[in-house]
Amino acid sequence: MAGKRLEKPNKRRLPLRAWLLYLAMVTFALTGVTFSRYVASAHSQDEGRVITFGDLTVTDSGVTQVQPGVAAQKDLTVHFEGSEAAVYVFAEVQGSDWTRGADNRTYTYGDGRLSWRVADGWTHLQDNVYYRELAPNTVLDAGLIAGGTVDVSENMTRTELEKLSKALSIRVRAAAVQREGGDTAQIAWERLGGR
Repeated sequence: MAGKRLEKPNKRRLPLRAWLLYLAMVTFALTGVTFSRYVASAHSQDEGRVITFGDLTVTDSGVTQVQPGVAAQKDLTVHFEGSEAAVYVFAEVQGSDWTRGADNRTYTYGDGRLSWRVADGWTHLQDNVYYRELAPNTVLDAGLIAGGTVDVSENMTRTELEKLSKALSIRVRAAAVQREGGDTAQIAWERLGGR
């Protein structure tokens, strides 16, 4: 055996590329590096959630009896069931029968024989538009006419009363608009088209 050479068992050797691949995988595993954040999905999309708005209505007490010197009961109430978002609720007095006073809260008819005031809590925006700002999930049940009464002059004649009963009305249109970020009531009203 002296002249015999010891043979080593035949070991398989891995190619250099395989060693480098193994080395890279171990390095990534130990350092926590991933490639996933560098890949954008072709199927991604923006998501949005639709908020819910409750019903918005204006109720009117209907036809009221008007007598000289006696305040007429007239109830115009804005009902809003609330929203998941902060909103502005607008009420616009419509019709040309009434003249808005300089204080932006009093309305008169003719030479002032009939008059009513906008209830507290409503803020004047412009022209005949008033608003309230509501927090999310807030229900609104607010009268528009202060005290629910229209003042009637004691100097009003029967002829004037009959004439008024056919032509006179107080019409109100209401709208609710979601408040976005730093919106003001004016911006929200303009989003409605300032109608």
